[in-house]
Amino acid sequence: DLKVLPYWGHSSDRKVLRQCFNPRKLYSYNAPFHVAVTSYQILVQDESYLKRVKWQYLILDEAQVT
Repeated sequence: DLKVLPYWGHSSDRKVLRQCFNPRKLYSYNAPFHVAVTSYQILVQDESYLKRVKWQYLILDEAQVT
């Protein structure tokens, strides 16, 4: 039942996706997403937006980067 938000794409695409980050709608069963998937590169690029969310868990896996 988990909803996944694929957070990638061009900056304009991610701007639209950030509308799901509304704290009044998060942290519940009916939230727009329960899991966000992104890359470390986008995390760094959009840090100012992503650090506004009170994440319960943050898992980074960049094993494919050599």
